[in-house]
Amino acid sequence: MLGLLLFWLRCIGRGGVLRMLFVLLRSLGLGLGLVMLGRS
Repeated sequence: MLGLLLFWLRCIGRGGVLRMLFVLLRSLGLGLGLVMLGRS
């Protein structure tokens, strides 16, 4: 599993990984924001 992930990341390249991480963090922040809005 981990090996497959590492292979996939290597195929994407550094720029792709950084962009993917940024998108992931942004979507995570969006989800957290929605949860906070729903709670209040």
